[in-house]
Amino acid sequence: MSRQTLLSFLVIFPALAVGGCVPSPPPSGTPTAPPPTLPPPTPALLPPTATPLRLSPTPVAPTPTATEPAAAPTETPSPVTAASATPVSTITEERWEVRTLLAGPGEPGRLYVLLADLASSAWPAARARFLISDDYGETWSPFRGGLPVAEDCILNINLDYATPDALYASTCQGLHRWSGSEWTLISPEETGMVAVVYGQPEVIWATGSFRTGAAVLRTNDGGVSWMPAGSGMISFNGVANVAIDPRDANTLYAIIWPKYGGSYLRRGTAGGQWKTMPTPLDNRGIGVGMTIDGATGALYVTVTAPSPQIWRTLNPNAMDVNDVRWELVHDFGEDMWVDLLGSGWSPEGLALYANLQPIQWHDEGWGEPVGDLALHRALDGGHSWAPLVIP
Repeated sequence: MSRQTLLSFLVIFPALAVGGCVPSPPPSGTPTAPPPTLPPPTPALLPPTATPLRLSPTPVAPTPTATEPAAAPTETPSPVTAASATPVSTITEERWEVRTLLAGPGEPGRLYVLLADLASSAWPAARARFLISDDYGETWSPFRGGLPVAEDCILNINLDYATPDALYASTCQGLHRWSGSEWTLISPEETGMVAVVYGQPEVIWATGSFRTGAAVLRTNDGGVSWMPAGSGMISFNGVANVAIDPRDANTLYAIIWPKYGGSYLRRGTAGGQWKTMPTPLDNRGIGVGMTIDGATGALYVTVTAPSPQIWRTLNPNAMDVNDVRWELVHDFGEDMWVDLLGSGWSPEGLALYANLQPIQWHDEGWGEPVGDLALHRALDGGHSWAPLVIP
């Protein structure tokens, strides 16, 4: 397998969430792709003769592991200076990697990160950490509410950007909301990604699980009841990501789990009507990470081949989807693995966040990761990247 083909296949599976539940598999014969609510661990690049990672809709059941008790809420945490911190992976056997990053709007530069310990073969809540920063990532502290207790898996964390700390936790037992003092189960529905309409917290969009049979769901009553909302969407193996234009609640975007070549990007309306949307480079495959600039509405995605690249469109909501125009933001080169995580405001301008991992290619045509996957940030709209250390 050529390096271009291998890189294209592996880069398309960035981890958006963590989980320990196993969804019901799709019908026999369905081409392999990860389920929308249980993304695989960070992919490893393997030689053709090695045993490959299982990246199918029927993941291997997690091997039982000893779990640690969930950390107690910390009301007055002591911050750790990122510049002087030693990555956990260098001092313990644990491998903490960022699975979700959320950027709060405006000052004081609030960031949230959900980390998972990939040293464990399963992803229970006890093997996850949820941290917060109020200085653009210079120092980090445990989130005072921790994670929902008594949960066997945390699938993802999302944010209502209209209200500080209005957090939503997707778990295998349902959707929880942070009230400001505790996590409350608001729905037993299993969701992967959720997106809350700005200023309308009762209207929530979500990616569905294989068990629901719905690619996209919507609730108009804060999670009491849900309805399928994917009319016209060609989703194949389901939807990996969904987002709402913060300036226009009638415009949504979704990225489907890959199955065939061609566009993996969809654009929808508040009425649940969806169209296939072109991607850069004549519908090249894209990763499942995307982000929207809240100030301009620009949409950012990652192209996976011929090398990992970040592209943006300034007119993603063009009346005719064929009029959408893309422009290259940054080319990382074929010796890098890229997972676009999010974006947010910073004093220097738009900040983009991504996990990066160097890849060493061998003469035989296969590659392997070099070092740990690391969070990086670009403060100039995606042109130059630097590590952002999380202790």
